[in-house]
Amino acid sequence: MPRISITVKNAIVYFFLLAFTSLVLGYSIYRISSNKILENATLSLNHNNESVVTQFNTFLEDIRRDIWFLSENPFLYAFLTNRNDQELKNNLSKELLSLLAIKKHYFQIRLIGLDQKGKEIIRAEKFIDSIGLVDNLHLQEKGERDYFRETIQLPKDSLYFSEINLNQEYGTIIMPMVPTMREAKPIFQNDKIFGILI
Repeated sequence: MPRISITVKNAIVYFFLLAFTSLVLGYSIYRISSNKILENATLSLNHNNESVVTQFNTFLEDIRRDIWFLSENPFLYAFLTNRNDQELKNNLSKELLSLLAIKKHYFQIRLIGLDQKGKEIIRAEKFIDSIGLVDNLHLQEKGERDYFRETIQLPKDSLYFSEINLNQEYGTIIMPMVPTMREAKPIFQNDKIFGILI
């Protein structure tokens, strides 16, 4: 068997040392890089999460302001005082339609009375290509809905926020499915519950 020269032995040893060092160094760089990537991804996710929470809270605050604005509207209380006055109802309806027109996330604003099993009095709605009022023949009774029953139990200056769920009409989920959150405020007339604004 031929003898391996010292030069070849040294070359083999250096090769293995170099390969081992490269592996250790490469693995260390990989671990450091992985940790850095995970750390950056975690920071980015936390930042995105905080941003979404802030946007959602701002959105909720905007809804609160809108429903307070509508609930304090002079047209509302003028209409409640004289519900047979069509001009007062038209003025209130225009207010609802105006707000609905500028708020892209809203698709209905309704005034629902306690009378007639919680029948809608005014419903402003976004349709496929327009915004308008639902005619009297198509106004619905909402007295059995959770949001109505819960809101009429609230004190005068309270607000109700529903869970986010799918919109239903006559017990059937509307297609296409639209995640829906409702905010409502009890409406009082002379310290007696009249109904809700939602």
